[in-house]
Amino acid sequence: MARTANPSTTVTAVIGPCLENERRCRDERRHRQRLNVSLPARLRPFNSEYWPLEEVQTTVNFTRNGLYFVTWTEHYSLGMRVLVTLPYGSADRVHKEYLGQIVRLERLTDGGWGVALQFLF
Repeated sequence: MARTANPSTTVTAVIGPCLENERRCRDERRHRQRLNVSLPARLRPFNSEYWPLEEVQTTVNFTRNGLYFVTWTEHYSLGMRVLVTLPYGSADRVHKEYLGQIVRLERLTDGGWGVALQFLF
């Protein structure tokens, strides 16, 4: 901890692994480490105007706070609420449904969309 000329002001410096790759760490906003696990997930828009749209995609990674998947449909938008059933499949006996919100969309080089979803608990 470093002190400035004004004794009532304290400046804290944190030195960690981000110093080596500053740009990546500055852009990193995740609070939890992501697990690279592929699980089938059913995704349905929460808003009734999109109800006919439903898809099953495989997660690229997830945490307890959210997940990331790739899609080729273009109906997702930032802030959109989505119902996620995870894990999803005929062999799974327990289907748990979660409410999530789209927090990031990125156009991929193959024309698909990378979608980051945060769970709303």
